[in-house]
Amino acid sequence: MHKLPHNSINDLLVILKKHKYFSMLPKDARTLLGTKPVPILNMYEVKPGKYYHFGLENGIIRNLPNNVSPTRDQARYWYRWTSYFKDYFYPILAHSIMAYLRPNSNLVFPVGLYCGTDKPSDSNEYLKYFVNEAQHIITNGVRIHNRLYSIILDVFCCDAPAKSFVLKIKGHNGLFSCSRCEIEGEYKENRMCFPYSEPDIKLATT
Repeated sequence: MHKLPHNSINDLLVILKKHKYFSMLPKDARTLLGTKPVPILNMYEVKPGKYYHFGLENGIIRNLPNNVSPTRDQARYWYRWTSYFKDYFYPILAHSIMAYLRPNSNLVFPVGLYCGTDKPSDSNEYLKYFVNEAQHIITNGVRIHNRLYSIILDVFCCDAPAKSFVLKIKGHNGLFSCSRCEIEGEYKENRMCFPYSEPDIKLATT
């Protein structure tokens, strides 16, 4: 057994296929060896693309600092949601704040990743795997080395397009796009503004 890598076998197949007696050979080592595709767990259909869920609890366990004080069983996490609209590549990222050391933690790890030919059609469908797991670990905590850590969902951080996508509201440049009032917007100096006078202010009820 020589344990040749697949790229070496592929190169050999290219040479062999030039001979008339080996022209029936496949081009790829995986076809020659009958290699079965490895099933990808945690991959989900989120139209019009695919979503892979790395796992919030997995990220917490992998990134728990070794120097957490045993008296500090509270782990705070700041969940940062960001998006890249040009490439239709949407990650869900978590920023860990362990044992209240907010200024000293710069650790960011992936929770989920969407990729497709367009942005997700439905933000609820895109976020449901994250939301379901977050609800579970907030309720039940995370057990690490026989210690139970409680988890607090601290902050969501979204840019303007991501915020409108998650909340299912108009984009930040649209009329009536303010999530805090019912005032129709006006364009002033190439910016969308929401002018009001104090007596006429119309605050949103939700």
